[in-house]
Amino acid sequence: MKVLLYTHEFPPFQGGLATTSYKLAKGFAKAGIDTTVLAPGYSEEDAAADGDSDFAVRRMSAFTRNHGAPSPVKEIAGWISLSRYLSSNTPDAVLLVTREAHFAGGISPLDPRKYRIIARVAGREAKKFLLGQRFKNRVQARFMNRLYRRAHKIIGPSESTRQMFIESGIPGERVGVIHNGTPRELILREADPAAVRRLREKYGIEPSEKMILTVSRLTRGKGQDKVIEALSAVREKYTNFRYVIAGEGRYEKALRDLVASKRLGDRVVPDFGTFVL
Repeated sequence: MKVLLYTHEFPPFQGGLATTSYKLAKGFAKAGIDTTVLAPGYSEEDAAADGDSDFAVRRMSAFTRNHGAPSPVKEIAGWISLSRYLSSNTPDAVLLVTREAHFAGGISPLDPRKYRIIARVAGREAKKFLLGQRFKNRVQARFMNRLYRRAHKIIGPSESTRQMFIESGIPGERVGVIHNGTPRELILREADPAAVRRLREKYGIEPSEKMILTVSRLTRGKGQDKVIEALSAVREKYTNFRYVIAGEGRYEKALRDLVASKRLGDRVVPDFGTFVL
């Protein structure tokens, strides 16, 4: 069996969907499935990352990067790359990850009679595009909806995601749920006292202070701003906490401005950049 995994986020880029795409490809290869990944090109680090993989990776142009090229440039560039691949290859299944891949897949010659089409969705596709009201999003949603109606299966991470797709008109029997998993050993593992001590020393957090930590890209919708707003109210009763924001992204200035406006500079600790304990 041959599978093509088409995505607009993939290592060495760091992000949830990049990790999801990599884990899926690795799982397929481990199961003995002939797997090829169609992913954006980022830098000279691509070759090193791809060389360690037990599946094939074909890099698209830099225009396909999810975080970089404006929409719809990245989607059109992705559509061209996908069409070129399918013109000389016939996989048994095509798995599309990321909203950009769904848009490109909607305008590509994907024939459900030739390939099993599977779309991995995160929920944003339905909430912002299929059910959204902005004209630009509705236009893109028409192409995405075209892919979803061709797909053999749409897989989401939650029942609420499934319900949003049903609400948008996608037949319920086409939408499945596979919850995001966490290794059991990670949940049960005891905290490393030395690592906690290093972290507190690094940021000057007293042992008596509660420490809140988020590690994520700094983009709108990840929720760091909601935590800051909540802590503004919490501070009216409690002050024995410090909030560490770790990550990088274009939302950094907005978060800094929000911290300043809420006068939480002494309670919020920014570590914008690659976070390492």
